[in-house]
Amino acid sequence: MKQLYETQKEGWLKKLERIESSLRRKTKLAKVRALYEREFPEIKRQREQQERMTRFGARTTWGPLARSEAEFEEIVGSLSELEATEKQMHQLAVEPPKLLDRYERRVQYSNKNGLIVDLEAFERERKYKNVWCEEEKAIFKER
Repeated sequence: MKQLYETQKEGWLKKLERIESSLRRKTKLAKVRALYEREFPEIKRQREQQERMTRFGARTTWGPLARSEAEFEEIVGSLSELEATEKQMHQLAVEPPKLLDRYERRVQYSNKNGLIVDLEAFERERKYKNVWCEEEKAIFKER
């Protein structure tokens, strides 16, 4: 089973690589990206920033990343912007409701506490209902 899995996985990865590297797919993705970047300029700014960061990272390994003070300031600014974006994403994230098993889906709770079936009759009854007796009114006025 392990050998079968490995061979099928290898074939699948090759097929995936072939699909992703096809010229037709790349041109289609470029058109879609251009459309989205026209509508949402922040997407373009984010992509350019990521490309800039990969260029800075690819320039040296374990050496100084920035060649000048301006590059250093740009890197620090982009890192802080990335951190702020990530923090905002965490704040906007919503925890999805938990998945329920068959029994939990079947059990339902229906709360009919305070349910008013006929609103007009309820209002008529409430209007003529005196909630305070004369003794309670006198105590209220006294205190």
